[in-house]
Amino acid sequence: MRRRSRRAVSALGTLVVLALIAAAIVAVAQPRFVVGDPLPQVASARFLEKPDPPKRWRLVAAAKAGAVDLVDVPAPVELPEPGDPVAQQVTAAMVDAIARAGDAGQSGVYVMDADGRVVFDSGGTVPLIPASTAKLVTAAAALTAFGPDHTFATTVSSDAPVGPEGVLAGDLVVTGGGDPTLVSQDWIEGEVDTERPHTPIAGLADQLVAAGVRRIEGDVVGDGSYLDGDVLAAGWPPRYLEDLDATPIDGLTVDEGLELYRNDAGALRSRASVDPVGDAARVLAAALVERGVVITGQARAADVPTPPGSIELGRLQSPPLVTLLTTMVQRSDNHLADVLFRAVGRRVEGAGSFDDGAAQAIAVLDELGLDWSSTTLADGSGLSRDSRIPVALLVTLNYRMTSSSVGATWQDLMAVSGVSGTLQRRLVDTIAELRLRGKTGSLGDVRAISGAVVGPDGRPFWFGVASNGLEGPQLSNARRLQDLVVLGLAATLYGCTEIPPPTPAPETTGPPPLPSHTCS
Repeated sequence: MRRRSRRAVSALGTLVVLALIAAAIVAVAQPRFVVGDPLPQVASARFLEKPDPPKRWRLVAAAKAGAVDLVDVPAPVELPEPGDPVAQQVTAAMVDAIARAGDAGQSGVYVMDADGRVVFDSGGTVPLIPASTAKLVTAAAALTAFGPDHTFATTVSSDAPVGPEGVLAGDLVVTGGGDPTLVSQDWIEGEVDTERPHTPIAGLADQLVAAGVRRIEGDVVGDGSYLDGDVLAAGWPPRYLEDLDATPIDGLTVDEGLELYRNDAGALRSRASVDPVGDAARVLAAALVERGVVITGQARAADVPTPPGSIELGRLQSPPLVTLLTTMVQRSDNHLADVLFRAVGRRVEGAGSFDDGAAQAIAVLDELGLDWSSTTLADGSGLSRDSRIPVALLVTLNYRMTSSSVGATWQDLMAVSGVSGTLQRRLVDTIAELRLRGKTGSLGDVRAISGAVVGPDGRPFWFGVASNGLEGPQLSNARRLQDLVVLGLAATLYGCTEIPPPTPAPETTGPPPLPSHTCS
């Protein structure tokens, strides 16, 4: 058991005092949230934090990575000005939530109203490990840099045309353009992940055969230089690769950077690829051979980028960016997030490294007027233990993206409580079902959430909660803190703590409509 510092004890004492003050606020302001209401039973959440290993096996970043010690920092709460009943109600509900949740490590809680006014702040500006809530930054940067309809291209080319009798006298180069959805036939037939967007790389083989290619007198060469630099982010422990919590991030990958194989019993299995670009070339070569094309050389990764002036012989386009972002946010897809994060760096300026992604994500979001001074972006997925983001920044980002020209698209990316993604089993049969929209995050000792609780008139409270340095009972306490914050905000918005179960919504695109808010 970690010994609690004097500062932490002081912080706990502060919360006790604040709880008493909150009770006084309740008596004066008569908030709709009833302090001490029993916590509704909620189903356990399913966190779909997906794996993502190396490239030219540069393990330097991972070798340097390690757990970062966190210092317990008291999180003072500033009480609202007299005569501000909404802020008083929110403060009472949030202080009550913090007190009832118990010890949740080093936590930050931050709430804004529908007009962007801060109505509660307890440690909200303290930089914390964000886990997968960092994907909100990646989504915002990619959506702003590329637009929702953007696609990523993968091409095949040669420096020689197709000759008589379908002979290609030279190497065939497959050039990646950052498409994170390329898959092999084994992936499709094995139904590895049928809900994830995918682009069969065999489509390039079909195009080549249709173009008359029957023989390749050379190698099939993979070029992943679209995203240059290390394929592992700083702050990724080596065990991420062993446990498939991370896979290589490159400009040309297939099957999410995994190598698929069959065991002795014929069952399909996966492991981290040690040569993702070469694997993509080999998968394409195998598809060509299956279609009767003779290849005299080998399949391999390129030593240098594709020279200009090559003759393009085929092209594949990824699904639109909005489709990729929806999967990335709702299902917390790490591979999609880190490829798109680096692609932002390549699109705007740079070589597409993790550092480029961080710099350009901040640059393209400059118009939002966010304070990045205490933020560190080590990757786009939130897997890195080196990343630090205050919950206040994520809350403000959410609010301002919703108010932007892509606001409707932005809202549609979010998971919905009781319906989709990592919130599908969250807060079911409570006042917050269908009314919470946002993004969760989870690492071993980190729990986080950022999103909006939508009111009866469609006006939300924007909020964020993050807890770091968790161990033992603190893990469940952190989850309880999130639920209590959401339920407290919903109770404040609706004036009650229980609402009849909503009627199932008809099949539509985007988030489901809010159900009736008649209190029971």
